[in-house]
Amino acid sequence: MKIDGNGVVIITGGSRGIGRACAIEFAQKGAKVVLGARDTLRMDQVSKEIKKLGGEAISVPCDVSHESDCQKLISETVRYFGKIDVLVNNAGFGHYASIENLENQALDQIFRTNLWGAIWCAKAALPYMKKQKSGHIVNVSTIISKRSMPYMTAYCMTKFAMNAFDEGLRLEVRPYGIGVSLVCPGLTNTEFQMNAGKSGVARPLLSKGGMSAEKVGRVILRAVERNKRRVALTLSGKFLLAVQRISPAFVDEILYFYFSKFRTT
Repeated sequence: MKIDGNGVVIITGGSRGIGRACAIEFAQKGAKVVLGARDTLRMDQVSKEIKKLGGEAISVPCDVSHESDCQKLISETVRYFGKIDVLVNNAGFGHYASIENLENQALDQIFRTNLWGAIWCAKAALPYMKKQKSGHIVNVSTIISKRSMPYMTAYCMTKFAMNAFDEGLRLEVRPYGIGVSLVCPGLTNTEFQMNAGKSGVARPLLSKGGMSAEKVGRVILRAVERNKRRVALTLSGKFLLAVQRISPAFVDEILYFYFSKFRTT
């Protein structure tokens, strides 16, 4: 899909990190950007940043864990711009806990945000995309959506499920000229760790050595332009997936040793 001044792009979780970087990338290509996030102050700052670059952006307060907010995000976009060309399902957060200490409320919230939010936004956007017989949906997953990590099980479960959602969606919408991309970042330098929930775990993983959010934003843009089916990021992430395919038991041993420092007391 060509991204230009006629394009309208919705980005959830657009107030920071990958969402912000993605918004800047699309805006620099001339697209009109719709930001959806809970943090209205920071979201408005991103909107102002885009306008300073000569772009056009609007902010829509949106908590994707509520279906009504997802529907409002889509309807406000259509009301303001008249169409939707790209939906980037980026909103999400992590949670660190052993399964024993994982509270039902925390599990419900992470599924509502990381998985259901993407589903609800897609469901609301699809009638418009199907009518115009064009569009593209990007689902931002993670490199560990193919290999679950101890003490990150809740987060990994949401992303495993997102992969299934992505695969089924891609085939359903292909007859309507709609593309679907799954982008799987590895370790990224964002506020992910700071914003992650935590219960009974000594400390979260660190983001040092990760790739920049700006690079992930560029990858997402290219995935839309080239209609990429799936993109996995970082050399270490690709190496993990390669070893996982060859010897899952070997990966078990490495992760068992590494995550021993995070065990609950």
